[in-house]
Amino acid sequence: VLISPWLDHALSDPASLAQEQSDLMLTVTGIRAMGPYYAGFRSTDDPLISPVHASLEDLPPMHIFAGTEELFLADCRRFAKRAEAAGNDHTLRLMPGGQHVAAIFHTREGRAARAQMAVLIGWPA
Repeated sequence: VLISPWLDHALSDPASLAQEQSDLMLTVTGIRAMGPYYAGFRSTDDPLISPVHASLEDLPPMHIFAGTEELFLADCRRFAKRAEAAGNDHTLRLMPGGQHVAAIFHTREGRAARAQMAVLIGWPA
């Protein structure tokens, strides 16, 4: 289960710029500044740092939760398309109107997302 994952530490997809207007938590400038800190001695486009550049074959099933108003939406969509092309079992679950990490918020939508996650990973109700 991936919750609003940071999949491209360079935030290179131009579609991310359009999302900045609706994301109340993250900014393009902030994310691009933090990417090299996370990457350390590696490049931000290294697949070990930015999974959007990795080979996605032979991965376990993935469930990606993302808000439609968050900065990482474009990368989540791109990652899901690449997972599909690689034959990976995955789902992209978009939370309409959701911000970054909306699935963990104490809202009706967040509780519903967490309930879905519990079912997906086989946790008892």
